[in-house]
Amino acid sequence: MRGAQKDLKRQSAREMIVQRLLMVARLRMATPIDTGRARRGWRPTLRGVENPVEYIDKLNQGHSPQARPHFIEKTLLAHRGVHPSGIIV
Repeated sequence: MRGAQKDLKRQSAREMIVQRLLMVARLRMATPIDTGRARRGWRPTLRGVENPVEYIDKLNQGHSPQARPHFIEKTLLAHRGVHPSGIIV
């Protein structure tokens, strides 16, 4: 039984990694592009995804004609398995 539990945990961990990579790919495609810095800023983390580019919030607020406001939230909520908790930061 322990072997089966370990296999399940490994499979689950791999699935989480794959899902985060898919989220990063979708966020990159949705991110407006000028220099490409904001698109390249997306990366998977242990808890989800992040983009440390200092102006990503401005882009998400609609400061680019290339993307509608809140493109980040819309992209994440369209991803399978993502459910809002009531707080989106």
